[in-house]
Amino acid sequence: MKYCCKTMEEKLVKLDNSEKKNHSVVYDDQWRIYTIIFQNNYKKEEKYLTEISYCPWCGTKLPSDLSDKWWDVLEEEYGITDPRNDEYDQVPAEFRTDEWWRKRGL
Repeated sequence: MKYCCKTMEEKLVKLDNSEKKNHSVVYDDQWRIYTIIFQNNYKKEEKYLTEISYCPWCGTKLPSDLSDKWWDVLEEEYGITDPRNDEYDQVPAEFRTDEWWRKRGL
């Protein structure tokens, strides 16, 4: 994957990476979301997350979050309205990665 700048490439960690707890910027390819993790200096176990729309280093606008579209596509194409709970087993495997949005040219 190509990133907006070298610093973003160096700092970014995919959501499923086991090293994510040591990093401050995380990328979730399933929904195409970039998040900064802030750690509480006084309580190390407390972390705060905030989604970002622009690269913190170069200012480039990042691709849009597709979480709402994920729900819409599942309902429109498969009739799935509760993919996180009751219908979880019916969600096609492509929707657990970035395959679903890449396949649709989003």
